[in-house]
Amino acid sequence: MDEVIAGILDQTYPEGGMLPSVRGLAQLYDVNPLTAAKAYRELQRDGFVEALRGEGLIVRNGMRVGLLKRERAKS
Repeated sequence: MDEVIAGILDQTYPEGGMLPSVRGLAQLYDVNPLTAAKAYRELQRDGFVEALRGEGLIVRNGMRVGLLKRERAKS
């Protein structure tokens, strides 16, 4: 989950852009596909990503600014 959030912040995953499939994400970060699916569920629950039925997940518009504010507040 942290890797995907970092990708949104550094615009590896731009707002409105598609995220890798669960299997693609699992392979990219060398994790179990169930772990990748759980990360996507958490991101969706927190409102960072949106599911497009039959297509996959996209990063919601405005999320990068919200994440930047959140990261600054942590510091």
